[in-house]
Amino acid sequence: MKRYEVDQFDRLYSTVWGDSIHFGFYPAPDTPFDDAVRAAKRAMVRAAGLHRGHLVLEVASGWGAAARHLADEVGCRVIATNYARRQAEIAARRCARQIATGTIRLAMADYHALPFADALFDAHWSQESLVHAQNKPRVFAEAFRVLKPGGMMVFTDQTTRRDSLTEAEARRIADRHGSDDLWSEGDFEAGLRAAGFGIAALHDWTPHMARHFRALHDRLESHRAALSDHVDAALLDQNADMWRWGAELAEAGKIGYAMVAARKPGG
Repeated sequence: MKRYEVDQFDRLYSTVWGDSIHFGFYPAPDTPFDDAVRAAKRAMVRAAGLHRGHLVLEVASGWGAAARHLADEVGCRVIATNYARRQAEIAARRCARQIATGTIRLAMADYHALPFADALFDAHWSQESLVHAQNKPRVFAEAFRVLKPGGMMVFTDQTTRRDSLTEAEARRIADRHGSDDLWSEGDFEAGLRAAGFGIAALHDWTPHMARHFRALHDRLESHRAALSDHVDAALLDQNADMWRWGAELAEAGKIGYAMVAARKPGG
C-alpha cells in the first residue's frame, strides 16, 4: 500500500491510467483505452443488476472513478471506502460535486473489518483490489455480512494459475500485490461459496487484461519524456517492466482476469 501514498505514483498513474486505476473490457479491436475502462464498469453493473436508488458499498475505491460512474450513470447511492489516505484525499477532490449532492459518501475502512451494520447494502463492489487482501475469506465474510438478503458482491480481479508459475514468478507477483494469496479463478469461486454466496456470473476476461497491460506499457513509453521531469527513471522502468511482464504472463496463461458476480441468498 505504500506506493499509493507517494506523490510520484500519483503523477505516474494519473498520466498512464487516467481517471480510473482499473482494467478495461474491449468489445472491439479498435475500442479506445478509456472506453474499455467504462465498458468494464457497465458490464459489472449489468451483472449485479444495479439500478437507480440502490445503495452500493465500494471497497478500495481509489480515486472514486467507479463511485462517480455508479452515481452519475446509474443513479446509485455510493459509500466509497479507502485504506490509503492519500487516495481518499484525491477522491474527495474528484468526487466533490457528488459528495455535495449526497450521492457519494467517502469513508476510511479496511475491507477485512468493515465499520458498517449488517444487511445494509444492495451491492458490494471492487475492482482489482482483492489481490491485495491478506485474508480473502475474511473479505468475503464481511461482504456477505453487510449485504442485504439478495444483495450482490461484484468484482473484477487478477487470478493466478499457480501451478504454471516458477517460484521466482510467484514471489514477484506476491511482492507486487503485498499478499501471498495467489488465488485462481477456482479459488475465488470456492471462497465465495464457502462464505455463503451463490455464483450469478463468472467471466474469464484474461485477453482484456493482456491487452490493457500492453496499453499501459505503451502509454508510459509515449509519456516518458514528460514524466521524467517529475518521476524517477527507476520508477518508470520498474512499472514499464511490470506491465510488459504482466501482458506476457497473461498471454502465456499464467495469470488471468475474472469478472464475478455473487448473490447472497434471500431477498
